[in-house]
Amino acid sequence: MMMAGSTVAKQVGRARMPQTMLAVARPLEAGAAWIGGGLLFMMMIKRGSDGNDKAAVPGGCCGEGQRAFRPCHEGRRESFTLPGGMQELLPNPRKTLTIMKILPNISRISRVLPLAALVASSFAALGQEDLSKPVITTETRKGEDGKDVLYMFIDGVKVHETDTSKQPLPAVVTPGEPAAFFAPPSDAIVLFDGSEESFKKNWTDTQGNPSQWNIVDGALESVKKAGYIQTKESFGSCQLHIEWAAPANVSGDGQGRGNSGVFLMNTYEVQVLDSYENTTYADGQAGALYGRSKPLKNACRKPGEWQSYDIIFHRPLFDEQGKVIRRATFTVLHNGVLIQDHTVLSGGTGWMGPHAASEYKKHPDKLPISLQDHGNPVRFRNIWIRELQDKPL
Repeated sequence: MMMAGSTVAKQVGRARMPQTMLAVARPLEAGAAWIGGGLLFMMMIKRGSDGNDKAAVPGGCCGEGQRAFRPCHEGRRESFTLPGGMQELLPNPRKTLTIMKILPNISRISRVLPLAALVASSFAALGQEDLSKPVITTETRKGEDGKDVLYMFIDGVKVHETDTSKQPLPAVVTPGEPAAFFAPPSDAIVLFDGSEESFKKNWTDTQGNPSQWNIVDGALESVKKAGYIQTKESFGSCQLHIEWAAPANVSGDGQGRGNSGVFLMNTYEVQVLDSYENTTYADGQAGALYGRSKPLKNACRKPGEWQSYDIIFHRPLFDEQGKVIRRATFTVLHNGVLIQDHTVLSGGTGWMGPHAASEYKKHPDKLPISLQDHGNPVRFRNIWIRELQDKPL
């Protein structure tokens, strides 16, 4: 039985709009207000048949009262009476000349006002949408052995929640028949092509030494206790294609069946697991951003069949103090089925106990790709990557 202990809540609201967006949106907002005032003024002036503005009061070109001057339609200087109340707003008749000269243009300017407002509101909405965060809370509870256990809740759902009434499992989708070998494009960096030469050229263990993984029938095969492997080259934002297969001989269940992982920047994991008729927590099945985001669908093939991940990853950005200022995003297709749709990663994916995941921690702009040894002989083949430019803030 677990006793509730200290609770720490991290209520995260909507983040501020980026300064670059504010720099555009604020002038547009101010401009819209100025034009709106001008339009009200223009409504008080009626257009003459020859295109010149005349006072909306008796007297036409020669009305008496407080006057402003401009060339009239007959070529002479004309005056007109400002409508009631405008004398106080514009007490100096001479200064109204400039205003009256631009009034004919206000109607043209007003045509772009809706577009300007739309652009401003779009910037604001985009900034709010991209930087919105889920509500994350943590609790420390006493375990059966008396030790503290950290529990993390994302939008009220416990990390690695096994109760499907609280965290429903993704619906099962049968993917289409696999196409021919997915050859890399011309600008891709090939990380593994099935040859031992390619493996030795591009991969090491985590200490920079030759890996003890095997090459079997043109595929890399994880060896129990051989540890992770990682690329010699480092990468940041990227497009990654990788194919994998869980063991054909089914052994174990849940997280003990066909388990491995693809780690972007040695840090952010897309889970590899035999999720074909194998029940486990939703944020730990194949295609999950481990502990953070369950896949939209379960698109797993049968054990032993080749599967593919196509991953579009944009790395997180940090400020000089190590605070994340833009979080990582993942778009993932599993066997051609969209399972992560530009998902904003709310934090790290590292194991922090049975019900918690790591937080963001500042790291270099580029780090290796790594593949996990989780004790199961999972195979990998046809691995290639394309580097992507970071989007500006």
